[in-house]
Amino acid sequence: MGYKGEDKNDPERLNWWVQKHVQFVMDFQRHKGPTLLRQYLYIFDENDNQRVTHVLHFENLHEEFAALMEQYGLDVHLAERKVNARHDDCLLNRGHLDDVTRRMIEEYAAEDFEHFGYPHMGTQTEEEKVPPPQSEHVSPHDNLRSRG
Repeated sequence: MGYKGEDKNDPERLNWWVQKHVQFVMDFQRHKGPTLLRQYLYIFDENDNQRVTHVLHFENLHEEFAALMEQYGLDVHLAERKVNARHDDCLLNRGHLDDVTRRMIEEYAAEDFEHFGYPHMGTQTEEEKVPPPQSEHVSPHDNLRSRG
């Protein structure tokens, strides 16, 4: 589902794309009902009771899954294949999200942040502000031109 167009390492394009998609989902849910459900809705019932025994976090999936299998004495392992992983040519990170985008994400996913123990993104700190990434890609033709 990620952005597949040009300028994929442009922070302004990142913020535009995220804001557009979060706004679409929020508008759709407001007018047509639930779609792209937030994750807590799969885990908690309408009274906020957790209905699932084990919740694994995507960013620690291999470690948490291994510990869970060990707890139950099961010899089951996840494949080492990366799924939904960042592409090697992607240079953007959360530091490239502006304050408007961060607020939209937090508004949409507030219950997910709360129920799963994720810290709120807050506003962008000076340390997080990063300059637009510079691609390290060098064309083979660049080397030919530099030889004179």
